[in-house]
Amino acid sequence: MATTTKPAAAPAAKKSSGFTGIRAAFWVIVVCFILAICIFNFVLGNPANFQGEDPEGHPLNLMGTIYKGGMVVPIIHTLLLTVIALSIERTFYRALAGSAHRFR
Repeated sequence: MATTTKPAAAPAAKKSSGFTGIRAAFWVIVVCFILAICIFNFVLGNPANFQGEDPEGHPLNLMGTIYKGGMVVPIIHTLLLTVIALSIERTFYRALAGSAHRFR
């Protein structure tokens, strides 16, 4: 009586780990934070926005008033800039994926 051997099963294909998100999202947030700090210090903190051209003085306009909000302002601007940047990136890649799908 002859015995037959089964061939070894092929290893299972690697399963996708799911949605990985934007790989450079951390760097997008860092760049947005640096940009928010620059806007806070150089645009909102411009001496022309205050009486006597002193940032410690009374604000003359809305930009000076926003500057008086303190260090929470760059954090809020970071969130805003991050949402805008990632929305643009998402829109760009969806359009790119849609155009690639049309040519199949």
